[in-house]
Amino acid sequence: MGCHLKSLLDKAMTKAVESYTREEKTTTVGFKKRPHEPVVTERKKVFHHRASLLDDLMEIEHLRTIYHIFVAAFCVLVITTTVVDFIDQGRLVLEFELLFYAFGQTGTVVWSWLCLFIYTLLVPYKVLSFWSSMYPKSRHKILLSACVGTFLLVSLMCVLCVFPVYIIKHYQLPPASSLIVSLEQIRFIMKSYSFLRETVPVVLHDAKKNARIPTLSSYLYFLFCPTLFLGCLLLINFVMVTLCLPLFKNMSKQPFNTKTLVLSIFHSILPGTLVLLASFFGFLHCWMNAFAEMLRFADRMFYKDWWNSTSFSNYYRTWNVIIHDWLYYYLYQDLLWLRLLSCFMCLPVLFNFILNDKKTNPVWNIILWTFLFIGQGIQLCLYCQEWYAQIHCPLTEVNPNCD
Repeated sequence: MGCHLKSLLDKAMTKAVESYTREEKTTTVGFKKRPHEPVVTERKKVFHHRASLLDDLMEIEHLRTIYHIFVAAFCVLVITTTVVDFIDQGRLVLEFELLFYAFGQTGTVVWSWLCLFIYTLLVPYKVLSFWSSMYPKSRHKILLSACVGTFLLVSLMCVLCVFPVYIIKHYQLPPASSLIVSLEQIRFIMKSYSFLRETVPVVLHDAKKNARIPTLSSYLYFLFCPTLFLGCLLLINFVMVTLCLPLFKNMSKQPFNTKTLVLSIFHSILPGTLVLLASFFGFLHCWMNAFAEMLRFADRMFYKDWWNSTSFSNYYRTWNVIIHDWLYYYLYQDLLWLRLLSCFMCLPVLFNFILNDKKTNPVWNIILWTFLFIGQGIQLCLYCQEWYAQIHCPLTEVNPNCD
């Protein structure tokens, strides 16, 4: 039975990675030289029609059963908590206050997102359209490009960099609402840069004639296509309410020392791991695939088999393919000429996360998961302690107990 299951898993993984191998061969052979840079070569992103890796793995009945076991375990936890609360308090306790608070000030989030979206949709596109129409006819191409680039850079810094930070600080947005604004800020910055980075070289290459730029409808589709849930939100809320709040709510009433810190870190490992897995499944799988389905975006490779990683460099490359591809195509390749200087600077650390490694021993995978568990516990513990420290010991008050 064990050999049969192993053969099924090997066969499924072989089929799942065939598309990745084809992509690497296509992009490796398809080197394309950039204008005016005959020495430096670059590889373009190639999209394929393929499903997400978890969708492929769920075709195997054994793995689908494991998924059902996790769902059943979650249902049992919810039922257990509900029964215990009903017996102890004589009523059904549905604690959604934390969820409602975390996503509070929805109106502020909506209008601030609309401002970011309208700017990203209209300003870069209209500025680029104006520059592409004037550039072939202009006698002062460098001056025109400098003025347009300065205006675009200043407006982007003000709207996409300063404005979201001001909104979060001024309105004191709760955690989930702040996260939404911050993630949308990063997404719009990456989308704007990608659009300009891909379109400007086309205009420069066809400087003697009016180059065709993407239509506004194509740019709108690009803003929403997933090249960068409810059940997972309920799971995270359940984990925080049942495993984290009782642990950290009364911590300020106790003397803080090394023993308390270490115990709270190890008590946070389980909820931190659950939050990590739920966030991955809810966002990178459910959310991304939902938008891809609505927009009919065929390439669903938003992540790779990061759970098989044997190093953190491979983990950071595979857990979010969207971020990795953006860093590789728009940062690493554009800074390729700095690789000689990177021997004496901090860039090797970044390049190490982007490039491949050769570790194959499964012991490294065990070590990686161990550090992931501990790291999630430390992260969740420190965030919760900081949150309650700001509540019980605000900086505006002078409290000797907070020293």
